[in-house]
Amino acid sequence: MLAKKPEQFRAPPRPDDRFVRIVKALQARAPAHQKNDQAQRLLSKSPADAKALAQAAALADEARRLAPDEALFEVTAGEVAYARGSGDRGRAHFERALALQAKAGVARGHWKTFFYLGALDVDAKKGASAAASLAKATALFPDNPIAHYYLGRARELEGKKQDAAKEYQLVLDLAPQESALAQKSQERLAALQGPPPK
Repeated sequence: MLAKKPEQFRAPPRPDDRFVRIVKALQARAPAHQKNDQAQRLLSKSPADAKALAQAAALADEARRLAPDEALFEVTAGEVAYARGSGDRGRAHFERALALQAKAGVARGHWKTFFYLGALDVDAKKGASAAASLAKATALFPDNPIAHYYLGRARELEGKKQDAAKEYQLVLDLAPQESALAQKSQERLAALQGPPPK
């Protein structure tokens, strides 16, 4: 280094450098991300506690207020609404997250957006739209057993029993064998395959 001339070193970044702009943008959004992280922690620790969910909703709303163009914060607000079971159960938030992702040019999107939209459609007995959303969710996060379980339910609604059975088998391969999800998948698989031959 001592042998190098000063012009061989990279000049210090200027305020208009792309890297500096990116770092400043991230720093400006840091408080919103902190609020979102707090909401996610509350949601994961107390998914059935009404008081904790109300607090998580307030934090998610604050994050959305601080960065209204961030799709991730819409997803968190949707997750809270889904857990609360109120209104449209978060559908509007998930649809807004998709719109924000498209506007930002995000090609793949966030798997949770597709998962929750699919789960809501399964609950509404809309097999085709549920399967389309859940297929995207499982493509983005192929090792998530709950997404495969819901995709199996969507395939059943469509009348595609073989496809549903494949999804339930994937759940059995991915989920812990003693889990409730594995047991539900085993039950659905047995129902699809019918009683064993005599």
